[in-house]
Amino acid sequence: MHRIHPLLWIFIFGIHLPIFAQHTTAQLPQEINESSALEWATDSSLYTINDSGNDPVLYEIHRDGRLLRAIDLDDFGLDNSDWESLAQDALYLYVGDFGNNRNTRKDLVIYKISKAQLRRGWGSATEIKFRCGEQHGFPPKPSSRQYDFEGFYATSTALVVWSKNRTEPCNGYARKYVLSKNPGNYTVFATDSVYLQGESLFEQWVAGADYHPSKKLTALLSGPNIHFLVPDASGTLVDLPVWAGISQKESVVFGEETTLYVTDEVNHLSSGKLYTYDYAPWLAALSSYREQPAKVLQKRVKRTEKLVLSIQYMSAISAPITVTNEAGKIVYSETFNSKYYPRLLGTKHTIIQGKTLVLPVSDWGLGKMTVHIDHPFGAVSQTVTLVP
Repeated sequence: MHRIHPLLWIFIFGIHLPIFAQHTTAQLPQEINESSALEWATDSSLYTINDSGNDPVLYEIHRDGRLLRAIDLDDFGLDNSDWESLAQDALYLYVGDFGNNRNTRKDLVIYKISKAQLRRGWGSATEIKFRCGEQHGFPPKPSSRQYDFEGFYATSTALVVWSKNRTEPCNGYARKYVLSKNPGNYTVFATDSVYLQGESLFEQWVAGADYHPSKKLTALLSGPNIHFLVPDASGTLVDLPVWAGISQKESVVFGEETTLYVTDEVNHLSSGKLYTYDYAPWLAALSSYREQPAKVLQKRVKRTEKLVLSIQYMSAISAPITVTNEAGKIVYSETFNSKYYPRLLGTKHTIIQGKTLVLPVSDWGLGKMTVHIDHPFGAVSQTVTLVP
């Protein structure tokens, strides 16, 4: 949970303030004023929880926002120190009590509850306790504060927890930790990290997470952004974000087809709603992006003309460009660097951005040249013949 003064939001986001892409589905019940998690209860209902400072209650809500049931998890032996996320598999629901704003906690825990017991309304929970092996100091020095957590999900074999980066200055990276589903006390180390695109820490703070196994797609949530994580051409996980509108969003879960469900909490920015987003346009854009990330527009160029390149991007990228002659000598080189702009969930044309580069060829000589664009989503090489 993070508290942000409204004037600070105006300073941070500036011209982004008028832009809203969120679609209101429902007002959450009054009891759910700090929704920090979402997980499916049935095909038509969702579980959510309030975060720190609230009672240990699991709420079941309908898609239209109606409160269907409140399960007191005190009856399962649970306290709410700082609940931040929910995850589930076929048999169990997992409650993440690992909010750690100050990076001082030594009692990070995930509670594991049988779904059969949840349906009954009482039972007992087991504990998956963990600490991060990289942490030395409680709190560590400001530049190392990576040990707050607000989002996780279950895969078929493990629990995946993402860090909320509180480094000062913020370096923009979220760390991925993989935990066993078996009760126990574990020391874990980050297995991966991803730079989240953004111009402020509020765009880079992870407040929720979910994973779609059939699409192999991870969604991390921040205040204004949905950060979709996908592998680039080298297999490195990268962030291709979309703009989701400003509010204090705290939870995200994949739904039917290409729908995402998101909640925010009640404060000066938000009024505690359940939102839906259709990410089909983003998927279409991703497919097009992978198919043709860059292009050399000519195969034959007069030395009095210009060579035209087209480079696409869905996030900030760095793409070295080299031109070599038949002897293997580099006659031209530069690196294209795109800027980051969050894009609305609209058509693929609003999500994919592009830049046309016009290169002078007059001093390259004549004959065949090889143009190589080392784009993160697929290198492009093409032979271009320069003629008088």
